[in-house]
Amino acid sequence: MSTAVAADLLTEITETKSPDVKRLLELREQLLAEPGLRQQAEGALANWTATRERQGVLLYLLGQLERSLTVLETEAGSAWGKHFLARALVDCGYYAKGEELLQGELKDNKDLEVIVPL
Repeated sequence: MSTAVAADLLTEITETKSPDVKRLLELREQLLAEPGLRQQAEGALANWTATRERQGVLLYLLGQLERSLTVLETEAGSAWGKHFLARALVDCGYYAKGEELLQGELKDNKDLEVIVPL
């Protein structure tokens, strides 16, 4: 099962034009819960061929927040990449910057915690 989940995760990140943020977050939960799955995803980083933005998202999903933040601060260009940049900012304690990036989503929900549970 974990091989299929790893394949889904990597396909979603590397091949989907606009990955589904909700789906990636669901896969993240599985990734963090299963050590074998985590190893496969970390192995994919060693031979990474997709964009740096997508690499930053995978780093975020693996829980490597500081590395993710470093990559996404310079590489996030798409809406979904900026969403993960905002999440990384919030997770690293930069709430104001994260909130600023999420303004479009906050207009609908009015609360940062709805978008990025703290």
